Amino acid sequence: MDKLFLHIINMSITSGYVILFIIAVRLFLKKAPKIFSYGLWGIAFLRLIFPFSLESIFSLISINTKTIPDNIGYMQTPQIQSGITAIDGVVNRVLPAPVMLASVNPMQIRIFVGRVIWITGLAVLLIYGIFSTLRLSKKLKSATSLYDNIYKTDIIGVPFVFGLISPKIYLPDNLSEAEKPYIIRHEQVHIKRKDHIIRFVTFVITSIHWFNPIVWLAFYLMGEDMELSCDESVMKEMGHKIKRDYSNSLLALSVGKRVIGSSPVAFGESNTKGRIKNILNYKKPKFWVVVGAIVVVIVSTIGLLSNPIGNGGKNIDAGHVPVGVDNKNTGFKTIPLTAEELGYFNSDEFFNGEYMNIRNQFLSSLYDVPEKIDLFNLFYCGSGLEETPTEAEKAAIIAYNNWDMEPDCACTKISRANMDAVLTKYMGLTLADTEGIGLENFTYLDQYDAYYYYHGDTNYRMQISFFHGEQEGDTIRLFYDDSFTNEGEIILTLQEQGNTYIFVSNKRVVP
Repeated sequence: MDKLFLHIINMSITSGYVILFIIAVRLFLKKAPKIFSYGLWGIAFLRLIFPFSLESIFSLISINTKTIPDNIGYMQTPQIQSGITAIDGVVNRVLPAPVMLASVNPMQIRIFVGRVIWITGLAVLLIYGIFSTLRLSKKLKSATSLYDNIYKTDIIGVPFVFGLISPKIYLPDNLSEAEKPYIIRHEQVHIKRKDHIIRFVTFVITSIHWFNPIVWLAFYLMGEDMELSCDESVMKEMGHKIKRDYSNSLLALSVGKRVIGSSPVAFGESNTKGRIKNILNYKKPKFWVVVGAIVVVIVSTIGLLSNPIGNGGKNIDAGHVPVGVDNKNTGFKTIPLTAEELGYFNSDEFFNGEYMNIRNQFLSSLYDVPEKIDLFNLFYCGSGLEETPTEAEKAAIIAYNNWDMEPDCACTKISRANMDAVLTKYMGLTLADTEGIGLENFTYLDQYDAYYYYHGDTNYRMQISFFHGEQEGDTIRLFYDDSFTNEGEIILTLQEQGNTYIFVSNKRVVP
């Protein structure tokens, strides 16, 4: 659920950028038919609901589409990566780091609280939408049928469309016969274009992203462009002669009583001043204006519905990429590590050094994703944190396994809390996120929430030596010959996270 919540936020951030871009583009479409501006909003709402993975060199997105990493709740140094240095710097300074040995870190708590608030807000909006729709439907039962799907009622002061499957047009009873043709035609255009369905769908999408004020702005502006384009359609069909009467009708209706409320399947007229101004200034658009608008919409659609190549969280490909060539998957150039950089990983500062350097143990098994690491090999010699089993725990282990006596060798203890602490710090996940490979080799005692293992040999990964390394963006690949597991040449992939690195994979190099 946390990943879904973070995914929604990432889509909302990217879509916020898209919406601001569309607002700017609308300025260039002032003289063009409003149907083009109306159509542009489809781009924004598509991005708000669909996780686009299409990449293109024509993309107009200049920010990272995965600003918040999925594993930010488990990072040693939580960071966002929007691509905008100033914003990243301000936000990253206030993000809390995890607390070692704590069952839940502050970042996870913030994500949980945010998720609860988001779900609550979404539920409130949807419940209110349903309630207001039912209330309006009850009031409209007294409406009088004129013909077809057109009704009149004295409880409203503005005409509107209500319904999804069988939409009906409701008119105020004080509407004159002269006004009815173009007012009815306006509502019929809405129905013909499926505006009532579009309105409902965009309301639901806006409710999902209710926390983003830019999305509400898009919802409002889309409604304005919807009405303006509909007015233009009526003008085009019925002629310029209705300009004055149409405008006067809108002005008179603007002071009428409204009972539509916020029902997502009912929408009436709004932005009276803007609509009147647009009607009075309406002229048949010039050919070059229409052509230019079509080009702008096409370019915007391609540019805003595609991500830049290599964007979207810098997904790691742990496979070997030839040095000095551009990787099309990430957009970054792969460059070899210098002797000094490679020396850092070969020194005791990162690997090796102390007798029980837990980093060494991350190379004791092969895995292509962090979730598949062999936990038995990783924690065979312990967690690297001080843990000593008590006599009571040893007695419980013997009883659990039905042993006659305690084995004549050392007992290693690794609590779940320490497993989580190690995995969070070095892989950005918890024990629950892994596939649990190798855990069956331990004895687990629920009353102590810990894993135990009696063993004589150490099975400890000693000296590690890398003969080559390369960097691609924030990804480091280190190559070494494995004599510990006799698997041949191995490639270790690390990802830079703030001032440290997390383990991504430890794979055999395939020729």
